[in-house]
Amino acid sequence: MEENKKYVLDGFEYETKEDYESALNEQKGIQFLFKKYNMKDSKVATTVYNNAIEKELFKTQTGISFMYELRKKISNTGKIEAEELKTIKIKNVDKQKKEEVQKLSDKIKISIGINCILAIVIVAMIIIASTSGNANIMNYEAKIQNKYSSWESELKEREKAIKEKEAELNISNDNK
Repeated sequence: MEENKKYVLDGFEYETKEDYESALNEQKGIQFLFKKYNMKDSKVATTVYNNAIEKELFKTQTGISFMYELRKKISNTGKIEAEELKTIKIKNVDKQKKEEVQKLSDKIKISIGINCILAIVIVAMIIIASTSGNANIMNYEAKIQNKYSSWESELKEREKAIKEKEAELNISNDNK
């Protein structure tokens, strides 16, 4: 149902909802300008026109039509010639979208590059941790078991040596 919906504003049909919403915002901006400024005064209208051109406020057909009508109104007063007014810049929508896609593509490439570097760092950390002689989360259990088993064998050797010495000296543990 949404696919067949037409987005029409001021006699212009917009292809996407986003473009239509941009045109609505521009229309609200135009209404604001008429409420705030006396557009019948050619000096005020010229200032508004020049500021809108410099700041590239209007990009949709609705906004550009307003700028064209304002330009005609200013030049029809006879106080300013049309050649003296700044020209209305019309940006190619496809070109804008291509630029946006290119920027996103560049950001994705940078993100992938950073992720690859981080993955390499993580692999290097795992290799270092697994080959390190120090106890760490990957080999702590084996290290502790080896340490205790070496203590146990050392204690057994000492106990055996003590028993041999006791036997040699005829010392008995039967002092009860």
